[in-house]
Amino acid sequence: MEQQLRDLNRNMIFFVLLLGTGALLAPTQTLKLLGHDEPSEDAEHLFRRCAPIWLTFAAAHLIAHRRGRPRDWWALSWLRGTEVATDIVWARS
Repeated sequence: MEQQLRDLNRNMIFFVLLLGTGALLAPTQTLKLLGHDEPSEDAEHLFRRCAPIWLTFAAAHLIAHRRGRPRDWWALSWLRGTEVATDIVWARS
């Protein structure tokens, strides 16, 4: 189970790194890749604004993966918990 969680975390590093980079550098193409229709200008803007959040998550996942200390995993879980509010904003926009 622990190894599966570490593997999942490693995959999350890559996923949120790609998501954040795509949102920052190519929001229209990334949204289309994710299945979005032709995004409006405000959707692109909101998506691009989420890039620093996702890049922060990538860094936190990497730190927890590399160090492996319990407090780093707790910090990561608290950070990811803040994403709930972001998801609510995104879903209602």
